[in-house]
Amino acid sequence: MTIAYAERLHGWRFILFNVVLGLGHMVVLFGAGSYIALMPQVAGDLGGVRPSFGTWGQTYFIIALALAFPVARWLAGRFGDYRLFIAAFVVYAFASYLCAIAQTIAFFVPARILLGFSGGITLFIGQSLVLREYPDNLKLLALGVWGLVTLMPFTISFPIGGLIADELGWRYLFYLNIPFSLAIAGFAGALLAGRGFEHNHTRFDGLGFVLLALIIGSIQTILNMGNDFDWLDSPFLRSVLMVLIVAVPCFIIWEFGESHPTFNLHLFAHRNFTIGVIGISVGFLSIQGLLSLFIVQLQVLLGYSSFLAGMVFLPMILLAAPVTVAMHLLPKGLDARLLVSLNLLGFAFTFYWLGLFDDPGSYDQIFWPMLLLGFFFWVHFLCL
Repeated sequence: MTIAYAERLHGWRFILFNVVLGLGHMVVLFGAGSYIALMPQVAGDLGGVRPSFGTWGQTYFIIALALAFPVARWLAGRFGDYRLFIAAFVVYAFASYLCAIAQTIAFFVPARILLGFSGGITLFIGQSLVLREYPDNLKLLALGVWGLVTLMPFTISFPIGGLIADELGWRYLFYLNIPFSLAIAGFAGALLAGRGFEHNHTRFDGLGFVLLALIIGSIQTILNMGNDFDWLDSPFLRSVLMVLIVAVPCFIIWEFGESHPTFNLHLFAHRNFTIGVIGISVGFLSIQGLLSLFIVQLQVLLGYSSFLAGMVFLPMILLAAPVTVAMHLLPKGLDARLLVSLNLLGFAFTFYWLGLFDDPGSYDQIFWPMLLLGFFFWVHFLCL
């Protein structure tokens, strides 16, 4: 059996490695955030479909991103994490090319799914690669830097994506992914060439994964198409609902009897885990829903360009550094549950404040609620 990472990187190689993996992380998450600013243009260019159809490319992308995690864990054990990381970025470049040349929504959405799946593999593998290169006493620092790299694209991606769409066209967002992705794969391969890894021949729960994909995909398909196709008056959506009804009990029964399940349902027997998952899920849906709907509303209803709509979200990043420092200076004995509860109330107040905004001429009025939203956003992340 080969030994994984017998010697860590040092000096300029260590610095370059951090830059490469950080850039890779940002490229994938930038594609998730910046696409929101492009949705009206994408929908108009892909056969002139409704703006709501443009959201399909985002929602299925996120689903593919999540579904990649259990597959990445299994593939890393079979072929090695750094080899998988390199291959995933090569596929990411190819999927970006497919997205860029798409002429119809039927071609674009599968390409976007492939993009999300390959990107999800890099997100899962990237963090483990970083942590292996840090000594034990610096792993918390590595996680902190990794967290900042994770959240940064969700703030700067909107204005940059909008600028690319306005000046070059939305397709260049995907064309630019290609050289970055190939460069990341090349540098990672050069830095980690010859590394061994520990083989893990754990059996992959293929049936559980397929059932999970059917459940999540069916729910998202109904939500995506329901408003445009009269919900259950559509024969197609009724068929999707039947698939969902059959898949859910099959998935539950199968996963409870599986020794290496794709999704361990026994974890929900723990109260804290269940409450945490519900809280994180609802919080993510709220924030993602705000970002998706608000930026489209600014463009479609209030006449903002893609760049200006993206600039609305830029104030969210201004308090990132002060909040990070303040959170580390807080007493260790502070009850995080109280802080998170107060923070969620702050989110609710900010969302209400944003709901009052309807004047396209008062750009300065939106600055303050977005600044406050950024404050609560960073506090929430650091509490997690």
